[in-house]
Amino acid sequence: AAANYSITLGGAALAAGQSVTFTIATGLVLDTASEGVDYNSKDGTLTVTAPAGGWAIGSTVAAFAVQTIDDTLYDPGEKYTVTLAGSSIGSASGSVETTITDNDTPVFTLSGDSSVLEGAAANYSITLGGAALAAGQSVTFTIATGLVIDSASEGVDYDSVDGTLTVTAP
Repeated sequence: AAANYSITLGGAALAAGQSVTFTIATGLVLDTASEGVDYNSKDGTLTVTAPAGGWAIGSTVAAFAVQTIDDTLYDPGEKYTVTLAGSSIGSASGSVETTITDNDTPVFTLSGDSSVLEGAAANYSITLGGAALAAGQSVTFTIATGLVIDSASEGVDYDSVDGTLTVTAP
């Protein structure tokens, strides 16, 4: 998907045929999204020329889009900034912080022993499907035993493993 931006004229009108070049910068040091990984940079210049009749104050004089990059990783709301850094005439200012909303959802599935010999340990595993986790990203699971009406009794037939389990992607 793409995020759309526009530049609006303020201060004074522009006459027909008059051109202005804007300097656009994407990405700041504090942004959580990365150029080339999460979105395509729009760094550079954009030149527009006023049409017949010119542009009045308040007119939208330019529009552009920043394309986001779809991946298969779960990303919790990454942000980038688009800045109007200058213009060839007059002054230009303003910035917009944009949040990329993730469209990938990790799906976790529990599987394990459905039958075990008395005195032996039952083994279980959690499998990740859907979106992948990024390197170093953690997820915490809440583990609860004996929630369904069981014929086995906690503390008599099995030891509870209630609690949390945190795993981190390599």
